[in-house]
Amino acid sequence: MTSDLLQRALEMLKTHDVKSSQEVDAALAELHEVQKLYERDGDRQLCKDAVYVVPALTVIDLINIIAYDDYGELYRAAGNKPVVLSDFVSRVRRTHSEMYLTDTMIADGYYFVSDLFQDNELIAANDAQGHFAG
Repeated sequence: MTSDLLQRALEMLKTHDVKSSQEVDAALAELHEVQKLYERDGDRQLCKDAVYVVPALTVIDLINIIAYDDYGELYRAAGNKPVVLSDFVSRVRRTHSEMYLTDTMIADGYYFVSDLFQDNELIAANDAQGHFAG
């Protein structure tokens, strides 16, 4: 579906279901962030402004796959201390700018990755660089 169609559907839902107004506002804000990412790279025509509905767990898995090492490197650079959310978001935006990830998506992944990384630290499954070593 296109982002314009999704925006119209969300706005229609908001006017008909007052109980979910805050959820719809959050979804619209997220959609506007995605639209800005498309505009940033001039990809609106390439993608025809297409958007997909993807389960949050899938997005969290994606963040884990692409950014686990980023978290680990930041963790090691901080003297083996937990990474601040804003530092993680900045790093992922910088190293994976082609992914069109919103701050909300990255933050959701951060909580999973930080917990997983800590669990792996306890069993010595991360190497000296902070990468998963198994």
